[in-house]
Amino acid sequence: MLSFTTDAAIFAATNCLLYLRHPRFVLRYFGKQRQWPNLACPSSMAELIQWRKLFDLNPVFPIFADKLRSKDWAKQRCPELGIPETLWVGDRPEDIPNDLVGPDVVIKTNNASSQNFFPERERMSRLGLNKTVRRWLAGRLRSSWREFRKGTREWAFWPVERKLFVERLVRGKPLVDISVRASDGVGFLVTCATDFKTEASRVGFFWPDGTRINYGAGPSGLDSTSVVPSHMRRAIACAANLSLGFDYLRIDFLAVDEGLYLSEITLYPASGYGHDDWWSVTIYRFWMAAIDKSWPLSTPQPWPRSIYVAAFRRWATARAAELGPPQDFLVAERARQEGR
Repeated sequence: MLSFTTDAAIFAATNCLLYLRHPRFVLRYFGKQRQWPNLACPSSMAELIQWRKLFDLNPVFPIFADKLRSKDWAKQRCPELGIPETLWVGDRPEDIPNDLVGPDVVIKTNNASSQNFFPERERMSRLGLNKTVRRWLAGRLRSSWREFRKGTREWAFWPVERKLFVERLVRGKPLVDISVRASDGVGFLVTCATDFKTEASRVGFFWPDGTRINYGAGPSGLDSTSVVPSHMRRAIACAANLSLGFDYLRIDFLAVDEGLYLSEITLYPASGYGHDDWWSVTIYRFWMAAIDKSWPLSTPQPWPRSIYVAAFRRWATARAAELGPPQDFLVAERARQEGR
């Protein structure tokens, strides 16, 4: 076994190499977070997401990045989970049948979270719709290069064959977006939102047992009188099942009275540029506790990457021991917030 001094040298060399190979990536992080990243030994959730981008080349990740393929994958693991019906798949907006451009559908691309068109919310002519969607699909062959230039390096999206699809709108009242953070079979933090991604959006934060967390209060907070969605416990159970064998996933659902539906599986939340608060600290602790499930640590790596991975494994084991069991931290944080 290499000494910790040697491991420190390996980490220093790894960071130096990564800074030289990915300067735009590093500068983008500095511009967002106002600090230089430790890419070899991530000490925060933000850095851990950058580590995932660079080192975790799990072949399943492109499935998660594809909204069409992820539906089939999730259905195999959770047969009881509802999947919004796909009505049409194609390459050109001009080919979408006119009778599918109506109030009961949403038009999406399969590899982006912000490329959605809701005919019932937005008025747009067919020509305008075609132009907008063509812009979404433009440069399909250059998409990987654009991502490289932007410095995000969210590589899991690069192999996805970009498609346009029409999905039946999930109907029901109340409609609640539920996001569960999960690590290797444990769902540990939950957010619920109404009118998500609109000006009327309200968000609530919950412990895994359904108790509300006093976090994120203010004008955008979910009304304290709002009832916890009846499907939240089921969403946590499904997320736990879907996360088995993975170090960390954020799994999003749509909940209505009639049922629970998959929305998407997120690999790089906020691309790793979020705030370093107790919420992200909690995620970091659970993620580090399950880091051995990550692809680079669970799959033999070629030389010389294997040298770094061996050193990283030793560091991660020591780091997890230093942090302690994440469930203990969750209990202590809950007691602190509740004044006990």
